[in-house]
Amino acid sequence: MVKIEGLSEKEVTEILYKACSRHAAKYCFGYNSTDDIIQEGIFECIKKLNNGKFKPKPNKPTDKQLLAFLTICARNAQSNHLRKHSYRYASGDTEANRTKYNLMHPLKIHSQGLTRSDIFARDSTMFDEIDKESLMLRIRDHLNVEETKDFLKYLNGIPISDKRRQPLFDKIVSLLNEKKEDCIDS
Repeated sequence: MVKIEGLSEKEVTEILYKACSRHAAKYCFGYNSTDDIIQEGIFECIKKLNNGKFKPKPNKPTDKQLLAFLTICARNAQSNHLRKHSYRYASGDTEANRTKYNLMHPLKIHSQGLTRSDIFARDSTMFDEIDKESLMLRIRDHLNVEETKDFLKYLNGIPISDKRRQPLFDKIVSLLNEKKEDCIDS
């Protein structure tokens, strides 16, 4: 962080946190907590300080000037974060707005026409999706960086060379066989 003349790094950090936490509660929404909003403000304030945007005026207390500057930066960053990541209630309801809304609000089971027995039925596709997701995570956990890159390319329809594809398939098959043996043993 940039040195501010007349203030220690600890004092600057305390002022930074105070400035970012002042208005954070106003900008909480959806799945974001107050700490998340404070963090957004801190990132933006540090960027502004590192860019040299803060110019203290002579004959005035530097700490108060810094607090005022950082409060404005934090408030702007936090309101921009809210604007960028929250649902906009407008006449032109776009797909992006619906996606943001769905991310920030829990699924209402009753509005979907689902009952508890539908959700927990063994033939439900939800369990198949969970199983598939856990297999994908297991595969990705056991691959190195290059194999993960090739695996993701293959999943997205991007061709990979035979020389790299065959060892990748062999490793995935062995991982899946281990998973099947784990299920049989238990």
